[in-house]
Amino acid sequence: MRIGSLAGVLSALALALTACAGANDKSAAAPAPSTPGTSAPASPAPVEGAPATGDTVANPTPEGQPAPAATETTTAAPAEASTRTRAAIVFGSIAVTSAVPDATRVLTATQPRLRMCFHKVLESDTTARGGSVTFMVKTSADGNVTDAQVVQNGAKLPKDAVKCMTTVLAAQHFGATGQSSIITIPARLSVRDTPQ
Repeated sequence: MRIGSLAGVLSALALALTACAGANDKSAAAPAPSTPGTSAPASPAPVEGAPATGDTVANPTPEGQPAPAATETTTAAPAEASTRTRAAIVFGSIAVTSAVPDATRVLTATQPRLRMCFHKVLESDTTARGGSVTFMVKTSADGNVTDAQVVQNGAKLPKDAVKCMTTVLAAQHFGATGQSSIITIPARLSVRDTPQ
């Protein structure tokens, strides 16, 4: 009778231990209930050197190659129109007191040098605009120039320009006519502005 009671007690104790172990397993598997007011788990800390969220990441420059230079756009200013001032001289009707057959040819050949004398005036005086000038040239019987003057200076040429022009005329030589002569040369000085 005692042995049977002891066996029954041991069997009941084994069943109780088994039930207790099963309850512990269920309790460990079940998730812990959330408690009101408990904050959500913190986000993982950013990795050092990584771009922040929302930042734009530029394409990296391959190692060993120079970074591309920034492109700068410029607008060229419109070029201003420029002009070149040119001196001009035109002879009027040449008069002589006695025939000098080559007077026109010789005097026409002096125009470029007379023009250079006037051009020097324009370089030093930008307000000069020219005007009328009359030259008088005296020649000997053999055609040499004995005198050269500016007898009318409507262009208001300065003394150095007058000397420059009369020196050019005095250096000329006309054909021999056997008699002296006086040649009167009216001229018009002007300024021409031409595009460069």
